[in-house]
Amino acid sequence: MIKNSKSKFDPITLEILWRRLVSIVDEADASVARTAFSSLLRDAHDYTCMFTDSRGQELVQGTFCTPGQAGAMALGVKKMINSIPLEDYNQGDVFIVNDPWLLAGHLNDVCVLSPIFFKDKPVAFTACVFHHSDIGGRVSSDNREVFEEGIYIPVVKLYDAGKLNEDLLKMIRWNVRTPKEVTGDIRSQVAANHVCAQKIIEMMEDEGLDTLDDLADEIIQRTETSMRSAIDKITDGTYAHEGIIEGTGIRPDIKINLTVKVDGSDIHVDFAGTSDQVD
Repeated sequence: MIKNSKSKFDPITLEILWRRLVSIVDEADASVARTAFSSLLRDAHDYTCMFTDSRGQELVQGTFCTPGQAGAMALGVKKMINSIPLEDYNQGDVFIVNDPWLLAGHLNDVCVLSPIFFKDKPVAFTACVFHHSDIGGRVSSDNREVFEEGIYIPVVKLYDAGKLNEDLLKMIRWNVRTPKEVTGDIRSQVAANHVCAQKIIEMMEDEGLDTLDDLADEIIQRTETSMRSAIDKITDGTYAHEGIIEGTGIRPDIKINLTVKVDGSDIHVDFAGTSDQVD
């Protein structure tokens, strides 16, 4: 929980800055619709743009983001950012990854992450996840291992200080069925991050900000206060439910047990009794 402290922003300024951040990420989101190669992205909007402070704390996600991607990105992107010392980032760096345990859950969801530099220091990060139409591998619901799904990309630099890693892009291109579409969509992700970074820098210059961390603390604190206020209106008690994911005939049903305990403004979620992980 973030401790209460005297706000450094008056309510009107805070609202203006918050609305501007939302519009910046939505502008990056809109750039995808204009530049993406895949109709799955343009028409189905199976992608998410987001923005964090220098510590990896998510501040804004696109208004029309994909919830499954956005929820995983909030934690995954923070972990990815903090895995590298802040001083080791270079201006012009761009990272790419599709680790399903780190981010959105399967190899088709590829994340591109970029640090945002202001006055020669990283002040924020912007990222977007695209569901790529092909990532190689078997297109089948009976895949047993992640390696069957396609090419697995660990956290690696796509651009190093502004220089494209041509060999990495070539390796991706040679391992997918639609190379022009996939590499075109990756470049669209880079472009979306560039739009976000450019607009964030403009905002900081306009508002005379040297860091976004104080603004981030204020936004996150107010968000937590609002959420706790909503939880506090729920009657205290324990709520339980059980769901079933039907098996295939070969595999048994998967049972999901959920017990939610509400205590004041706190919620405790317990999955005890859920089936073991499926191998």
